[in-house]
Amino acid sequence: MKTFFYKYPSRITCYTLLFVLQTLYISLISSTTYVSSMLDNSETLSPLVSAIKSQNVAEVQSLLAEGADPNERFDSYHTPLMAAAYVGNLEIIEQLLSSGAFMERYDNGGNNAFMYAFYGSNDRDDVVARFMELNVNVEMMNQQQMTPLILAAKNGLVKSLEILLEAGAHTEVKGENGNTALLDAVCNKRRDAVELLIDHGANIKVRDDFSMTLLMEAAFQNDGQMVTLLLNKGVDPSETTTKEVPVTVKKDWRDFWGTTVYIPVGSTALDIARQFNKHHSEHSLEYR
Repeated sequence: MKTFFYKYPSRITCYTLLFVLQTLYISLISSTTYVSSMLDNSETLSPLVSAIKSQNVAEVQSLLAEGADPNERFDSYHTPLMAAAYVGNLEIIEQLLSSGAFMERYDNGGNNAFMYAFYGSNDRDDVVARFMELNVNVEMMNQQQMTPLILAAKNGLVKSLEILLEAGAHTEVKGENGNTALLDAVCNKRRDAVELLIDHGANIKVRDDFSMTLLMEAAFQNDGQMVTLLLNKGVDPSETTTKEVPVTVKKDWRDFWGTTVYIPVGSTALDIARQFNKHHSEHSLEYR
C-alpha cells in the first residue's frame, strides 16, 4: 500500500479532540474554500452581492444608483468590495469605489479587499494594479500570517506577483512556520513563481522554522523539476538540517493518527529524498 507523508506541523494530525477542532476552525477561516464559500449561500445574499456574484454589471450599477450600501456586511464579515475583488470584476470594483466603498474594511481573518484579489488560482492582476493606485499596504499581514506576496507566490499568481515585486514588496518577510514567499512557492510547486522571485533577489539560502531549505522542501515534495530549477539557480545541495524535523507518516487516508518519524540533524536534500523514497527528487540530486 502506498505511503503518504505530511510535514509537521502544518499537515500533522493533532493529538487531542479540542486541538483538532481548533485546527479545523483555523484552517476553515484561512483557506481559499472559506473565502469562496462567502458567496455560496444565495438565500442570505443581498441583491447587490448577488449581482456581484453573477457579475451583472448593469444590475450592480442600478442597485447602487437606487441607494444600495456599498459597505454593507454580509455573512457577518464580508463587504461587496471583497466579493468583487474575489470574482475579479474590475468594472464592478470601479462602480463600488465611485459609490464610496471603503478599502480599509476587514473580515474576521484580517483580510481587506486587496487581500481577496490573491485568493484562488485566477490571476486578477488588473484588480491588483487598480488597488495599488489606492496606496494599499503591500506588506499587510492577515491573522494567518499571509501577506499579498506570500499569497500570490503560494497560489502561483505570477502576473500579480510581478506587480508586487516591482512595487518593492519585501521577499524576506516570514509567515506561518517561518516560510517566505519563495519557500511557499516551492512547497506548492509553483515553478514560475519560484523563478520570478529568485530573479528578483529572493534569498535562496532561506530556511523555515524547522531548518528546511528550498532544496529540502523540493525533495520532500518529490518535485524533481523544482529540484533541477533550484540547482540551476545556485542553491547549495550540501546544506544540512540543523535540528530534527518531525514528520507524520500515514499509510493511507484511514490512518488518522499516523506515526511520527524524524528527519535527523545533518540531513541533506538527497538524504531526505532517500529517507522518504522520493525517487524523482533523488534522481535529480544524485548527479550533482
